[in-house]
Amino acid sequence: MKKFLALTIAALMSMAVLASCGTPAEETPAEETATEETVETEATEEATEEKEEEATEEAAEETTEEAAEKTEAAE
Repeated sequence: MKKFLALTIAALMSMAVLASCGTPAEETPAEETATEETVETEATEEATEEKEEEATEEAAEETTEEAAEKTEAAE
């Protein structure tokens, strides 16, 4: 019985050592997914910033045009 238990434990320890030496197959797709998400996030942020800049410029132009119209109307 002791020999059987010793062999079983030795076999389990050997399997654990061999399992820890293997290359993980799941980490690579997760890293690629994270990279793709980062690229998509950066692209979305840049697009949002561009839209905000365009909206600000349009608002500034409209304000300038309104001020010019008010000045012309006052004259």
